[in-house]
Amino acid sequence: MMPRISLKLAQCATTVAALALLSIFSCGAQAQPGKTVQVFFLHDTGKGLPEAVAVSRTITGTANVLKNALIALFKGPADEEKARGLSAFFSPETVEDYNTECQKKRDAGALKPLGRYFIGATILRDGTAVIDFRPDAMCYLENTPGSAYRVMEPIERTARQFTSVKDVQYSIDGKRIEGWDA
Repeated sequence: MMPRISLKLAQCATTVAALALLSIFSCGAQAQPGKTVQVFFLHDTGKGLPEAVAVSRTITGTANVLKNALIALFKGPADEEKARGLSAFFSPETVEDYNTECQKKRDAGALKPLGRYFIGATILRDGTAVIDFRPDAMCYLENTPGSAYRVMEPIERTARQFTSVKDVQYSIDGKRIEGWDA
């Protein structure tokens, strides 16, 4: 028969070893491999509006894949993709002089990249993806038709890669935009 202290030490060592193994296996279970999605950037063909071109991105968060895909999109093309002629219109320099208030914000350096105004994305039961932004995003979204296309086309193409998305709508602080001035 083992003395009480030795028995307690053996039980404690067994518990510690079991916890160590559990933490190793738990960490492995939590570390999920990234999911590959497509994000769309623009390529100027010299024939009218630019075409949307898909590039792959690996996202780590899988709870809201659409939101994470859009976060990846708003980071813009990688240097190698820029060298291939791909572009994004999500930076203040791309905002045209359509709206005087936006022009003033841009010129004063107060207008941030579009991704800074992104709040989130939800896919409703009817297949509508609602992309939510803060109010200053309107400087990007509500612009000349050509500029609005250059901003919205990559967003909408990125959202529509998911089979559950049938339509894309935009909202500002949770309030859906019903009409556009552009």
